[in-house]
Amino acid sequence: SRPVDETTPADHRPMAKSAVLLAHALAFCGVGARAVLYRPVVMMHGMNEDATHLQRNMDALRAAYPGIYVTSLAVYEGRRSMIHHMEPQLEAVIAAIKADANLSKGFNFYGESQGALLARAYVTVANDPPVHNLIAINGPQAGVGECPKVEFPGVKQLCGDLSTDLRIYHWPFCAFCSYWRGKNEAMYLKNSGWVADINNDRTINQTRRQNMLS
Repeated sequence: SRPVDETTPADHRPMAKSAVLLAHALAFCGVGARAVLYRPVVMMHGMNEDATHLQRNMDALRAAYPGIYVTSLAVYEGRRSMIHHMEPQLEAVIAAIKADANLSKGFNFYGESQGALLARAYVTVANDPPVHNLIAINGPQAGVGECPKVEFPGVKQLCGDLSTDLRIYHWPFCAFCSYWRGKNEAMYLKNSGWVADINNDRTINQTRRQNMLS
C-alpha cells in the first residue's frame, strides 16, 4: 500500500464533497454476475477527536457506493488520544481491525492527522489483514518539531526549541511525545521511543519495509 501524504492546515477538516472524491479513490468495485461488491473502508480519527468526527465522510461513501462496509474506529477517543503514548494506541487499532470479520480479506484505510500516522503505522507494523489502499491526510509521518494544539506562534516556537532539552521523548501522558523528532537528529535517534523504529530511522526492518512496498 502506498500512503498519500498531503500538507494541509492544522485545522483542515475534509468536507462532504471531499469525502465523495475520497470514495472514488478508496472504493474498489468487483462486478460479478449478480452483485457489485466494494472493498471495506476503515477510518481513523485524529488527536482529540472521536469516531463520529468522520461521520460525513462515511455518509458520503455509503451514498456513493450503496452497500459498502465502512467503519470508523472508536479507539482512544477525545482526551485519551492526547495523553496515551502511541504504542498502546496502535495496539488498539490492530486489535479492533482483527476483531472485525468484515475486514478479514483486506480493506482500504483512511486516516486524518494523528490518525493518519496510526493508519500508516498499522501498515508498517502489522498489515494483517492487509491494506490495499492507504490515504493519510495531514499526518506527522516523519515526526514533529513543534507542539500540536498550540496555536500561539511565540509559545509554539518556544515549545519546539525547549522540548528536546526538557527530555520530551520520555514524558508520560503525552501522545505526540511518541513521535517527537525535534531539531537535533542525534538526540532523536538516541531517545525516540516509537517513531524512529516505526520509520526504520535506526536500522532497516525488512519486514516492515516490505509491508509498505506491498
